Amino acid sequence: MFLANLNPREKQLFLDVAVGISTLDNQIEVQQKAILEAYVREMQLATVTVDIPSSIEPQIKELAETSSIEIKRIMFLELFSLVAASTSLSERRQEILNNVANSFGFTEKDIEKMVGLHSGYVKAYTDLTHFVQTGE
Repeated sequence: MFLANLNPREKQLFLDVAVGISTLDNQIEVQQKAILEAYVREMQLATVTVDIPSSIEPQIKELAETSSIEIKRIMFLELFSLVAASTSLSERRQEILNNVANSFGFTEKDIEKMVGLHSGYVKAYTDLTHFVQTGE
């Protein structure tokens, strides 16, 4: 939604983390691939080098240390969406998402707020899509 606000370094680090989360099962699900492609378009990246990182901890650490709180919120919401789109919500994905939240300094209240807003966004999007398609 707001990934264009990231600076060039944040964009690459974010993409590394997103790819790392997506490839935990050594494959990228169709829905996750579509989300990753949407991220690339939204961030207006002309060329993308996507390597599957052996670890995403260094990227998470750098983002935690260098990004503003607003950028951290954007990245967390997008990563939450990516994890939620997975058909196999593995404990490892949830663990990484929790690690991101902790590294970014989010409280339980912050996380609950963001998850609630995300749920409202998804519902509104679904309702709008239904209206456009059916008029109801």
